[in-house]
Amino acid sequence: MGSNDKTSCIDMCMVFHTSVRALSEKFLANQGRHMYVTPTSYLELIGTYKTLLAEKRRAVSTLRDRYESGLAQIFSAESQVETMKVELIELGPVLQRTQVETDEILVTVGLETESANAVRAVVAKDEAFAAERAESAKAIKEDCEAELAVAVPMLNDALAALDTLTKADITEVKAMKKPPAGVKLVMEAVCILKGVKPEKVKDPNGGLRKVEDYWIPAQKLLGDGNFLTSLREFDKDNMPNSVVRKITKMVALPEFQPDVIKKASIAAFGLCCWARAMEAYDRVAKIVAPKRESLTKAEFEYSELMAGLREKRAKLTEVEDNLQALKDKLTEMLIKKAKLEYDVDMCEKKLVRAEKLIGGLGGEKSRWKEVALGLGVDYTNLTGDVLLCAGYIAYLGAFTLPYREEVLGEWVKILREKNVPCGETFKLIRVLGEPVVIREWQIAGLPNDSFSIDNAIVMTKSRRWPLIIDPQAQANKWIRQSEKRHGLVVVKLTDADFARRLENAISFGTPVLLENVGEELDPTLEPLLLKSTFKQGGSLCIRLGDATIEYNPDFRFYITSKLRNPHYLPETSVKVTLLNMMITIDGLTDQLLGIAVAKERPDLEEEKVRLVLQGAENARSLKEVEDRIIEVLGSSEGSILESETAIEIISSAKTLSNEIAEKQAVAAITEAAIDNTRLGYRPVAVHVAHLFFNVAQLCAIEPMYQYSLAWYAKLFDHAILNAKQSADLTARLTSLIDFFTYSLYKNICRSLFEKDKLLFSFTLAGTIFGYKGELDHAEYRFLLTGGLGQKPCADEIPCDWVSGKSWLEMLRLSDLSAFAGGVEVPSEKEGGAAPEKEGDTSVHATDTEVKSTEAVSTDTEVKSTDTAATVSTSTETGSTDTDSVAPTESFASCFSRDPNAWRHVYDSASPETESLPPPWNSSLTPFQKMLVLRCIRPDKLTRAVQIYVEKSMGREFIEPPAFDLETSFGDSSCVTPLVFVLSPGSDPMNVLLKYATTRGIGMDSLSLGQGQGAKAEQLIESASRDGKWVVLQNCHLAVSWMTTLERICEAFVTDATPPHENFRLWLTSYPSIAFPVSVLQNGVKMTNEPPKGVRANMMQSFTSDPISDPDFFDGCARPLAFKKLLVGLAFFHALIQERIKFGPLGWNIPYGFNDPDLKISLRQLRMFLDESSASAPLSTPLKTIVYLIGECNYGGRVTDGHDRRTLMSVLTDDAGGPFSGNATRAAYAFSPSGLFHCSEISEQSTREDILDYFKSLPAVSDPEVFGLHANADIAKDQKETDLLLEGVLLTQGNASSGGGKSKEETLAEVAAQIYESLPPLFDLEVANYKYPVMYYESMNSVLCQELVRYNRLLSVIHKSIDDFGLALRGRIVMTGDLDALGSAMYDGKIPAMWQQKSYPSLKPLAAYVTELLKRLRMLQNWIDHGAPSTFWITGFFFTHAFLTGVLQNFARKHKLPIDSIVFDFQAMPNGDETVFKTKPPDGAFCDGIFMEGCRFDFDAMKLTESAPKVLYTDAPTFWFKPTTVDKRDSFPHYLCPIYRTAERRGVLATTGHSSNFVINITIPSDEPENHWIKRGVAGLLSLSY
Repeated sequence: MGSNDKTSCIDMCMVFHTSVRALSEKFLANQGRHMYVTPTSYLELIGTYKTLLAEKRRAVSTLRDRYESGLAQIFSAESQVETMKVELIELGPVLQRTQVETDEILVTVGLETESANAVRAVVAKDEAFAAERAESAKAIKEDCEAELAVAVPMLNDALAALDTLTKADITEVKAMKKPPAGVKLVMEAVCILKGVKPEKVKDPNGGLRKVEDYWIPAQKLLGDGNFLTSLREFDKDNMPNSVVRKITKMVALPEFQPDVIKKASIAAFGLCCWARAMEAYDRVAKIVAPKRESLTKAEFEYSELMAGLREKRAKLTEVEDNLQALKDKLTEMLIKKAKLEYDVDMCEKKLVRAEKLIGGLGGEKSRWKEVALGLGVDYTNLTGDVLLCAGYIAYLGAFTLPYREEVLGEWVKILREKNVPCGETFKLIRVLGEPVVIREWQIAGLPNDSFSIDNAIVMTKSRRWPLIIDPQAQANKWIRQSEKRHGLVVVKLTDADFARRLENAISFGTPVLLENVGEELDPTLEPLLLKSTFKQGGSLCIRLGDATIEYNPDFRFYITSKLRNPHYLPETSVKVTLLNMMITIDGLTDQLLGIAVAKERPDLEEEKVRLVLQGAENARSLKEVEDRIIEVLGSSEGSILESETAIEIISSAKTLSNEIAEKQAVAAITEAAIDNTRLGYRPVAVHVAHLFFNVAQLCAIEPMYQYSLAWYAKLFDHAILNAKQSADLTARLTSLIDFFTYSLYKNICRSLFEKDKLLFSFTLAGTIFGYKGELDHAEYRFLLTGGLGQKPCADEIPCDWVSGKSWLEMLRLSDLSAFAGGVEVPSEKEGGAAPEKEGDTSVHATDTEVKSTEAVSTDTEVKSTDTAATVSTSTETGSTDTDSVAPTESFASCFSRDPNAWRHVYDSASPETESLPPPWNSSLTPFQKMLVLRCIRPDKLTRAVQIYVEKSMGREFIEPPAFDLETSFGDSSCVTPLVFVLSPGSDPMNVLLKYATTRGIGMDSLSLGQGQGAKAEQLIESASRDGKWVVLQNCHLAVSWMTTLERICEAFVTDATPPHENFRLWLTSYPSIAFPVSVLQNGVKMTNEPPKGVRANMMQSFTSDPISDPDFFDGCARPLAFKKLLVGLAFFHALIQERIKFGPLGWNIPYGFNDPDLKISLRQLRMFLDESSASAPLSTPLKTIVYLIGECNYGGRVTDGHDRRTLMSVLTDDAGGPFSGNATRAAYAFSPSGLFHCSEISEQSTREDILDYFKSLPAVSDPEVFGLHANADIAKDQKETDLLLEGVLLTQGNASSGGGKSKEETLAEVAAQIYESLPPLFDLEVANYKYPVMYYESMNSVLCQELVRYNRLLSVIHKSIDDFGLALRGRIVMTGDLDALGSAMYDGKIPAMWQQKSYPSLKPLAAYVTELLKRLRMLQNWIDHGAPSTFWITGFFFTHAFLTGVLQNFARKHKLPIDSIVFDFQAMPNGDETVFKTKPPDGAFCDGIFMEGCRFDFDAMKLTESAPKVLYTDAPTFWFKPTTVDKRDSFPHYLCPIYRTAERRGVLATTGHSSNFVINITIPSDEPENHWIKRGVAGLLSLSY
């Protein structure tokens, strides 16, 4: 690599790192997906580049060299043919001459061989005789040595004994005056042997005779300094016979034994041993001597014999040398002859081989030339291409395809600008892909799209183990199949033997798949993830936990997660290669197409599969054959013609190659024909694929809405089998699409809450018309959010009946092309909406797996087909008016010019059906008309959506099928759990018990909770064995046991022995993120919500236990009162449940009143009526019953004090309360209209009579039944609209619009608007100086504390917008908080980081900023001009501090204890403004309160009913007058609670009130207080818009 290339590559590495950081911020902002760029990523880039570049260069270079070598061999063979022909002619005569010379030498060699054989026979005879004589001499010698072997050890022992003697020992013996007899005897023997004569001495026994004595000579001998040396060197071979005879006698003496002598003297012992050894040696030597003489003679004879033999051997050697010379010459001639024969033969063979080689591979020359040249170019381009591959592998695994392609395009452009060699276009599959391997992957189940193939390549080439985001289990399935033959081990972190199985796999080198991981990995895996191996005892090892195990290099590790959008922190992501393998639209379309064709045309699909498998095998064989040919050609040393094996291999390989190529050509033609037929079914596959992504996004609304791809595929399979058959393909496709769409709707609706069923229908329509290009994404986004940002004319509201919020949305709506005016608007026959931006394939699809770049052509194919793939006709999606006239001015301008033209829409009870003023009615599509309705009457948008879905999709899509337990059970199996998703008030146990009874199945149930897990496992184990049913209730309460439940449900499928076929596992749970996703995806989900509507609720109560029991209904002691109160209690139960749909007007907190509350109340009612005396007044038991029902059974759930007040009012109010003292009177009614009553009930009334009465009641009850104003319907409808739009928005994620400004541009603009509008922080020093702490003026402290609070909020807003701007420009990292800020701003909501420091507010972002600026202006005016005479109470951050300050001022002024001071409230008239110009003497004037549920009549100065369609009105200015408790004014009033926001609910404070609650104020009223309580009347300091 040159220095310039090296410098450019270094620069590119930095570009990769910084560009991916910016890309990850964009990825987070648009998709809500986290991807961290760390220094480890950069190191991985460098390491991967070095490794891959070396590998690819080596591979490309080797392949190029082989092709070039192969070409050289072919060219060489061609050039050698003529040369070899000439050579063959010249070799003939030479070979003949050599043959003659060889024959002559053969004769001579024969004669010389006979002569040599004769000499060799004589020498052999003499050698045999010599060997015989040598053996004889050897035997004599061995005999001598055996004899001597006896004496020599004794001699050696004697000499050894002598060696132990010292001069001191000798001196000791010498010095003996009277030596022991043994010593004397020994010395006598020594003297005899030494030839020392004895002396004559007197006989020691007396007498005159002298005897011989050796002791004196012995002493002399011992005195010799060389005495011991003379003994060692004693001539033992020449001892005289006389001496030997004497010594022999002495040795035989018993006293001459060594043991005896040793007792006398150690020194004498050694001399004794020596003397005995001399005697023994002499004795043996005399025996050996004759034998030695014989040995000498034999040796002499042998030497004489060998001398003669040597002469004969010399003569033989001379003869043999002559013979060998002749043989050598003969060999030389034979070699020469053989070489000539070989050369002739090889020449002939080479000619044949050359013909084979040239004939077989001659046609490959041109192709190989091109390949070799291409490989040369590729080798040069490897510098840049491999760098891109390394960047792809190191950084892009977590991104989806559009983001990868975006950044790759930038990288390639910069590479070219820097002149780094690289290919024209970059594709990972082109540089690193191997077609044969990829085909094998696809056969194993890898989706057939470029995104999945790239992921697989990254997985195999990355140096780190892959962690795969795999919510549809596509990668899991592929890995299982492809690694099956290698003994794949599948584990989960929750497995009891997880660690053991992993350790075994690492040791044996088997692959491991760790599936279903969460966002955190087990810390014990860290050494494995980091590949922290080390050498120990010569083996490669790794440490897992406390265990050190041997690491097999063949080990492979895969990790998969089913989480759709996991957030892996940097400490996790740096250890793995994060791969996003969520299925793409193309991959899913291909799979669904395969399913469709397999069912519709099984012959085609079988043939297709066969051809794919055959093609894969042929391609693999073809590749192996060509590699073999190239390898043989390239690896041949010298000429290829020299190797017959090589030529045979090449010849057979080429023959096989031709055969395979012919098969491939035939198969390609057949496969193309099949593919052409299969493409006819592509429209239905595209349709079904897009709907899957719609379904997959439902989990964003509720965590229980989980659906697996396997379940989805089965549903599609069911549709294929059951849809109407037709021979006409177009009709069949229409039937399939219609049947599947509705089947999907039915099956999904079964598991959806009622609130989400219309939402699902609407998103279905949005997805279908979105992928067809008939729905503009910008318009769709506006419908959901109402647009973003402030507008210059937002304050210039054109009429009083339009709110500021609505007018602002009209201004934003005018930015859309269809509403901008002066723009050609497409007629509704053409779809009625602008096509989406290229690449944005689905309105619904927010995740980029749907936004495949290949989806554009897919959509085109679908749109180009006939109407088979169209769910609705153009007349259903558009107006019937075909003459569309484009408006000449914007919508806002048109409305502002003549608001009255639109008034009929606003005033209409059904604005969704009203015609719009021209030209808008004809120029807008039905969908665009909904945008107008959102601006004018948003409360009716839900109904408009219903109409839109009905007209575009069909009426069946707005009529969800009724709950059918039998159908749900039919879809289940013994391995499929059935899950009841609970909602407040639902309890499926009764239905289940009855169903189990009808089927004759035993059923056990258990309510989960702490410590119930073990019992649940036992129940499941027993029931699965015995074929019973198990119901586990309230799974959401056993979060820690959910992993065990998941393991149990998976074991149903994986265990060798499945459960009993009658076994069923029923689960009930409220929505919970802890519920196992796999159980939800694979189970049958159901919702069984309480009936909607008062009538349906009351009918259910009367058809359920205990009322349905005749003994209970007819057996009361006071039947009339009982039956009337039964109806009243059923009405009360329905009423308090249905009030929830009115939001805060109904209840501040939505409580889960349910059937058990009703049942216990019914039984108590019966019990107390039975126990009371028939003559006693009803009021006696009624008080007890009211207390139990209102305060205990139902009231026990109520935590808000005002809700408790509402509950008791609904129960006991004299104007409709079912348990009022007047409830049993004849004309008593529960509602002002009199529709709901019990006046016709008598003692003889039966349950059927009452049910007949219930059936006569309206299905939908008016607000008056609940004690609410008619406007409450508007609030209810608005709440439903908000829920619908919020839900749909959740399914859209953070996807940006398909046209107009990008999301980043929009956010930058909105952030700039907010930043420019906000003032700087308040100067607290100036404020504290101007308004110091004063004893008699607490308002100073209130002001300064408010400034501190607002400064905190302002500082957060300023800093966050600053940081967000920097992050958008890529100057700093886009953190999670900043990402959340951007997402909230894009959705028009208050960012969470602002809310943490903010006052409570439910306003959208624009209105929130507007109100914040108003609050800040109020405080600034206070600082500049002093405390106002009238306080805008809404403007206080902490309202309670202000109220306390007012009380404190009064207490200090009048010297009263503050705990005795309370507020009196006086509503001030509007007329005289001079009253408010000065402060009141005590207390404070406060305005800014809004009334909800009523209005204030300034003429009568009292509360009165709301005007139609006016939900909120301004309350009068109130004088908050401090006073003592005993001096409070008494007047007819309503004690009205004041809340900070319209939500009303908040955290429960120690006062028993919500933290949203401010104070109760008394407002004059001539209506009973219960009237306003049931109306839900309250004051609000801040509205929601």
